[in-house]
Amino acid sequence: MRGGYLTIGHWRRAPVRLHWTLPLVALVFGRGAFVPGFWLGFVLIVLIHELGHAVLVRRFRCAVASIDVHGMGGACRWAGEPTRIQRACIAWGGVLAEVVALIAT
Repeated sequence: MRGGYLTIGHWRRAPVRLHWTLPLVALVFGRGAFVPGFWLGFVLIVLIHELGHAVLVRRFRCAVASIDVHGMGGACRWAGEPTRIQRACIAWGGVLAEVVALIAT
């Protein structure tokens, strides 16, 4: 565990990491109960959101450095020089990914 993160895999060479605060916040949101389905859903929705950002970062030929999921949400860390419009699209990528997940379910 480095910096409080556990690497669970990679997405296009970028590490996908979970932070130690994740189970604590899931426990609070789950009203102090261990509810595996809720915890998994909590992690998956944040991960889907961050992957939405990452997909558009790659689409605009920028580099994804990491995809992090922590107790208060997540972060898609990336580098590059997109235009203002591309940056706005990247920002909306998380919401678009959630809409796709909603339609799929």
